[in-house]
Amino acid sequence: MTVAAFLADLRVRGVDVGAEGGGLRVEGPDDVLNENVLAQLKARKAEIFRHLQALRDPAHATPSVERDHTAARLRELYAGLTAQEQERLAAEADTGDPLAHRVLALIEGRAPEATPA
Repeated sequence: MTVAAFLADLRVRGVDVGAEGGGLRVEGPDDVLNENVLAQLKARKAEIFRHLQALRDPAHATPSVERDHTAARLRELYAGLTAQEQERLAAEADTGDPLAHRVLALIEGRAPEATPA
């Protein structure tokens, strides 16, 4: 799982992770911040910190960091759509709407450049 996806999953579950000083600030429900999640945060601390720093300072962001962040944010938004809205987006992608196709590709973890001709 990418850092962006991991952080997006935590955010959906009510956990806020931020970069402060040289470390991470983690706030959230105790039932979500269980031993497994805390171990993952600890093991990926440097990677998460670099990701958060890149998001703060666009000059240091790489295309993959930006794409991962965009995809994670789109997944959050998609999860908030009704089933009818999700079906409409899929239908628009199926009928060749390039924007809808790119959005779904990012949400599904596919290369967004893979748009229909």
